[in-house]
Amino acid sequence: MRAWRTALALLLATMWLGAHLQAPALRSPLPLSGWTLASGAATFALLAAYVARGSAAAGLAASLLVFAGQFALSRSVEDYGKIEGMPAAAVLAYFLAAALSGDRDKAASAARAVIGAAYTVAGLCKLIDGGPGWINGYSLRVFAHAKSLESSGALSTLRLALASSPEAAWSASLATVLVELSGAAMLSPRARVPYAAALLLMHAGMYLGLGIMFWTWAATVALFGFRPEPKR
Repeated sequence: MRAWRTALALLLATMWLGAHLQAPALRSPLPLSGWTLASGAATFALLAAYVARGSAAAGLAASLLVFAGQFALSRSVEDYGKIEGMPAAAVLAYFLAAALSGDRDKAASAARAVIGAAYTVAGLCKLIDGGPGWINGYSLRVFAHAKSLESSGALSTLRLALASSPEAAWSASLATVLVELSGAAMLSPRARVPYAAALLLMHAGMYLGLGIMFWTWAATVALFGFRPEPKR
């Protein structure tokens, strides 16, 4: 499982860098401070210890530092916490459960519960906030058209085609909501892998059609969705 631990540590390291040095909503890096340097040194040392020894305590401490950095940044950057909160919360749940129970498989289930809940809430928010405009594809068409003007080449053509097709936009909108509302599937041993694959396809479609890529969400889904089940 060292390769899996390494991938998880890289995800946390990237989230730390995003929170402290180059947040998606900022055009320039945040100024370095003594706290930033100390937090970075501690976070990366703890992640190295986790990869080397599999220490849940080290992973928990590192994830708490990442979560704290994201929380501080979310107070000044609109929507940053909402965008990046799920991956950090899922990893934090994993390490907290692992440290308390000592059972990494149960800990992975805790992370999957956070992932499934986050997608379910996202689907409900689309229904509540977007209403008929989301379900009938109108909101998606407007957004795709705007993104087609900002892009070029094949991506611009694809996004313009999506904006011009009510049927395609309606189908994509409905599929997105249905996938997100099926978050409970992340807890099913049989449905988890197909559901994780559906989520990754959804994220790929969001990038191609709308230019939106929540890659930390996709990486978290891949790590915990395809994590091997223990042999019984």
